[in-house]
Amino acid sequence: MEKEFLINDKIDLPISVTFHKIDDAILIIEPKNPNWIVLSQIEYELYDLLKNNISIKKALEYCLNNSNYSESILRNNMQFLLEKIEQAKFYEEQISITENNPENIKKNIHVYLTHKCNLHCSHCYVGAGNEINNELNIDKWYKTIDKLEQHFKYSEIVFSGGEPLIKKGFFEINVTTQPVSKKR
Repeated sequence: MEKEFLINDKIDLPISVTFHKIDDAILIIEPKNPNWIVLSQIEYELYDLLKNNISIKKALEYCLNNSNYSESILRNNMQFLLEKIEQAKFYEEQISITENNPENIKKNIHVYLTHKCNLHCSHCYVGAGNEINNELNIDKWYKTIDKLEQHFKYSEIVFSGGEPLIKKGFFEINVTTQPVSKKR
């Protein structure tokens, strides 16, 4: 555990969360930041008390007096809960002070290179098969990818489609999209 919690500490847990029971676990999602943690039933009961702005000590005392859990079980589960909260930084205001400028964030670009596919799978989610008449030729793809690189400074391009490997010129264009240090 990175942070040292004291017994009288109150934990500033997120306010706007959703709870989802999945098998024997409870998934708590905080969509605002976004963030999530998965808790056992005992951890959830402790979390439920802590979210009401009571101290760790008061939450343990309440559970000890109002449940069938032993003190050692409650202490261990409180420790597990606090570790999960700290590891996920699951706190109310956890917005980074050093936010990245969106222009400097590496981007992944997914290029639908062709609709053509030699497999014609019945389960294909894009319904790939025959090449579409207005698909870009490789020269236009070169120009488009150069513009994307200049504008977005991507970290990688993912080719998909249909089947991009059967697009005429695919291997040449794939070499062109390698990182700048490996280019031409």
